[in-house]
Amino acid sequence: SLSGMSGFAVVDWATRKEIRRIETPYNAKGIIGMGGPKGEPHGVPSHGIGVAPDNSSVWVNSRMDNTVYAYSLPDLKLLGYVPTQYDPMAMTFSPDSKKLYVANNGAGTVSVIDVPGRKVVAIIPVGEAPKRNTTAKLP
Repeated sequence: SLSGMSGFAVVDWATRKEIRRIETPYNAKGIIGMGGPKGEPHGVPSHGIGVAPDNSSVWVNSRMDNTVYAYSLPDLKLLGYVPTQYDPMAMTFSPDSKKLYVANNGAGTVSVIDVPGRKVVAIIPVGEAPKRNTTAKLP
């Protein structure tokens, strides 16, 4: 993800060149997100991106509309979106790619998303300003 853009850059690793940019289809009008009550631009409108462990999709958040967007891999077609709570940031997947955990910085929660169904299945209260999260598989 890039500063100043709600979306992400696609890089050709062989040439080490950016080949495309994908912008989220957010509609900031009237949204109370990190952009404020009028949806003004934010310096880092996307601050979380992740590729599912099964390499079937890439997910990116939009802090402007409190939503995560799913894109298919490798063709990068928009699969859908899932509204989260206030100010989504870092995200991590379960090892089986079935759940996505999104830290909601402004809400003090983590949204648990059913990846195949593209819907929130739980909200976990975690305390003030969660920004980072990770998944660890223990033996």
